[in-house]
Amino acid sequence: AAKISTGRFANMRREGSAYIGIVRSPIGTPIETLTTKIAIEDVVRNAFAHGLSARGMFATKEASQYVITGEILDLHCDQVIRPAAYVSIRVNIVLQSTGQIIFSNVYSSEREGTTYVPGSGSPVPRLREMTSRALQDTVDKALNDRALRNRLSSSVASESNTPDVL
Repeated sequence: AAKISTGRFANMRREGSAYIGIVRSPIGTPIETLTTKIAIEDVVRNAFAHGLSARGMFATKEASQYVITGEILDLHCDQVIRPAAYVSIRVNIVLQSTGQIIFSNVYSSEREGTTYVPGSGSPVPRLREMTSRALQDTVDKALNDRALRNRLSSSVASESNTPDVL
């Protein structure tokens, strides 16, 4: 398996780095804003590091031939009537030796729950869990993508057949 380190994931959401969503009343009045304790960029990078590690593909920057980077296009949750979470991330695989992007694709996931019943407890833990699961779904789609894996294999093969040039 190719060894990949994690690089920078840029927040392209037009929201602050801690914002993940909002709970609204059935008529749309904001009730509670959800935020993270660490920057969303770090949350996404950590999710990819964990996914790579679980697949035996994670390596430190010094030991990897590739770096996974990307842009966070969407990552939020909301609730008006039903809780929902949405994630969309552009994933780039960069060849460490040259900085060339050898693969790029957008992966998305969403989760939606059943209608929230007022008085049944805070919706915040459920929204946080749904957002986390949607992010994990997106990471899994990216790291299990056959096109991404084939690109890594063909890149490794082409590098090993290239003669050394001064």
